[in-house]
Amino acid sequence: MWVAEGFISCIHNEEMEEIMEDVAQRYLDELVQRCMVQVVERGSTGRIRTCRMHDLMRDLCLSKAKQENFLETYCQLHANDHSVTHFLHPWVLDLEGIQSHDGKLPKEIGMLIHLRFLSLRDTDIDELPFTIGNLRYLQTLDLLTWNSTVQIPNVIWKMQRLRHLYLPESCGDDSDKWQLATLSDLQTLVNFPAEKCNIKDLLSLTNLKKLVIDDPKFGLLFKSLGASFNHLETLSFVSNEDSTVIQVITESPHLYKLHIEGQIEKLPESHQFSSNLAKLNLQGSKLMEDPMVTLEKLPNLRILRLQMDSFLGLQWFALTKKMEIRSMLKAFKTRLEDGGEDYYKVQHVTSVVFRYCDY
Repeated sequence: MWVAEGFISCIHNEEMEEIMEDVAQRYLDELVQRCMVQVVERGSTGRIRTCRMHDLMRDLCLSKAKQENFLETYCQLHANDHSVTHFLHPWVLDLEGIQSHDGKLPKEIGMLIHLRFLSLRDTDIDELPFTIGNLRYLQTLDLLTWNSTVQIPNVIWKMQRLRHLYLPESCGDDSDKWQLATLSDLQTLVNFPAEKCNIKDLLSLTNLKKLVIDDPKFGLLFKSLGASFNHLETLSFVSNEDSTVIQVITESPHLYKLHIEGQIEKLPESHQFSSNLAKLNLQGSKLMEDPMVTLEKLPNLRILRLQMDSFLGLQWFALTKKMEIRSMLKAFKTRLEDGGEDYYKVQHVTSVVFRYCDY
């Protein structure tokens, strides 16, 4: 949001250009060090996930912001209210959690041509107007609403300044094909719309740092087209018999977070993983061989999350600092709890969390 407000600019030096999001992170860290902001939660890589301000500091900031005509606060606002278009050239419009009258975003949204940031997260919006294509300066578009399907017109390709794009599980039932190759600045793409786009469009998104995709054809980019994502830090993808996990991982050499869903015959060797990997999530892997031989060699692995059918053995719990086990049978949970016959296999893990393991 700081980037959208124009507070941040790139830092240039002889060695490299520091992107605005990294500059913003560094500024936030500095505010924490000066005790102006308090950290609530950090992610697996150590980055600040959520933060807060002391009441006195918040009151001071609000007072100063009002003096400078920096912000306006609305306690009750509906997505269908025409008042959302009455702001004076806003750059940021965060509508998170609001409710609409009919699930439609008003067409007047297209009048806010200076918007850099638009969030409809956790709203009940399920249809966007064609006029949203007027927002050519958007850098962040968050459409993770309550609805798994949002009708989105074929205009995303016009938003060529987009840096962060969060899409719903389904983008509508029309037959129009999208083109994402125009979004060369894109760093975040959550829920790649496989039903709308050609998987080859990803080859043009060379600045991606976060990608969530459940298209089984993803692996073909690496097998057939020699894809490489050198800036990717977070990846969630589906593996199947047509997907080569080793090629995906080796051609994404700077991953910090990795989620693999689907059967894996065998984990890649330790040297094929990114040495930065801090969080690994496996779901439905059905591993037969002991993967700890590999995982114990990953120097920065802190969180290992195991979900349904991720493995078929019990011999491999060891050096991770945090383990989360989801959607396994209650009998499996009982064996790993304190006093269970397999507790010794996890007793050295700092934190073991069970979720949805009571059936």
